[in-house]
Amino acid sequence: ITVMSKYIASIYIRLRKHLRNFLIANNVFNASTLNFLVKIDIWFRKIGVLDSYKDGKFIFNELTFFYRKEDSGLAEFIITNNDYEEETRLEITRLLKPGSVFFDLGANIGFYTIISAKIVESSGRVYSFEPTPETRSILQKNVNINNLNNVIIEEYAISDKIGKAIFEVTNNSECNNIVDSGVSGQNTIDVNTISIDEYCNLKSISVIDVIKIDIEGQELRAIKGMKNIINLNLDIKLIFEFHAANIKKNNESVNFFFNTLSDMGFNKFKILLTPPIEFSINDNLDFINDLAKRYNLNILAYKIH
Repeated sequence: ITVMSKYIASIYIRLRKHLRNFLIANNVFNASTLNFLVKIDIWFRKIGVLDSYKDGKFIFNELTFFYRKEDSGLAEFIITNNDYEEETRLEITRLLKPGSVFFDLGANIGFYTIISAKIVESSGRVYSFEPTPETRSILQKNVNINNLNNVIIEEYAISDKIGKAIFEVTNNSECNNIVDSGVSGQNTIDVNTISIDEYCNLKSISVIDVIKIDIEGQELRAIKGMKNIINLNLDIKLIFEFHAANIKKNNESVNFFFNTLSDMGFNKFKILLTPPIEFSINDNLDFINDLAKRYNLNILAYKIH
């Protein structure tokens, strides 16, 4: 059965890669086609087609990543796509250089942490925040196996203040998140929270080049907690995940979200899709909600002086 399942998985992966290459060669590989392929991937994952490939480790760009077999969503995505959030990865690669300072909020097993640490080299720093203990231990293992000495790993959940929060832990660590104070149970843990401003004060940090924020609905709260460091860094870039469902759950609106960023000086935005979509605070922002219902959106915020 194992041999047969591996054979079936290998056929699917080869076909998937040929299809992707065909779409790229014919200039029809865009966000819509990628989203369609991802839906197919998710279905194949659910029926266990890729199980025989899950050995707890993968290699990406000559970097080694360990993961828990029961928490393999990111690994499975890379197995079938040869990449993970390609547009976001390429944007981070473009923005960083040796000596840069990168903050990875919601680092998970460290995909962006490890890649960024290699780019910024020993003269730069990567601050990696991951509140889930089991995931953080894998993150530390990945930092160690790739011989990185410029990564600082922190256990904090990022918020707008120092405090405590209830944190939900799921089988898919990419979805772990802060929940309402009235929620408790065997799948929750207590975590320490901190704002980026308070953390920077604590660690005497005054320079940040890029902040990546993927914290399952707490993005705006985290952004509100970094006003001072944003003011100190005129060219700081934010890359954040945008979920229409989370905006609705938090009783926010698209306009309120982006007006908050505008008040901090961010006046240009780019949705990291293929092709990218650029917009400003003066545009009609209703289209973002529609896009967010179809795609997992990562958005770059920056300042034009």
